[in-house]
Amino acid sequence: EDVLLEITDQYGHKKLDTLQNTPGIHRYRWDLQFDPAPFTPEQEKNIREILDNLTRQYSFSAIRRAKAAFEAAKTPLEARKAISILTSGYLSFRLGDEYKVPTAKAGTYMIKMSVGDQVFKRSIQVRPDPLVAER
Repeated sequence: EDVLLEITDQYGHKKLDTLQNTPGIHRYRWDLQFDPAPFTPEQEKNIREILDNLTRQYSFSAIRRAKAAFEAAKTPLEARKAISILTSGYLSFRLGDEYKVPTAKAGTYMIKMSVGDQVFKRSIQVRPDPLVAER
C-alpha cells in the first residue's frame, strides 16, 4: 500500500504526493511549491490574448515555445510553468500572483502521512534563507 503525503498551509494550499511504501529510512525533498488550481476561464482567456499579442509583436522563439506549451498543457502545473517566461527574464510581464505556481514562504506547515488506516500528523517550520534578502 502506498503512502500518501499531504502538506498544507493556513490558506488551504496543498501539496499531495504518493510515496512508495518500502522498508527503511526515506527522505522527501519538497520544492516548496504547492499543487496549483486550474486557471479560471477568464484567466485562460487573458493568457491566450497576451500570448497572441506577444507572438505578433515579437519574434522571440521563447514566446512561441511558451504558447505551444500552454496550449499543450494537461495539468495546471504544466500550464503555469509554460507561462513562467512571461514573468521572468527580459519580458517581466506583470501578471498577478494568481497566475504563478503557489510557493511556500517562511512559516509553519502541516504534514500528514497516511498509510492505510494509519495517519501521522506533524507541523514543520520553513525558515527564511539567510543568504537571500527579503523583498
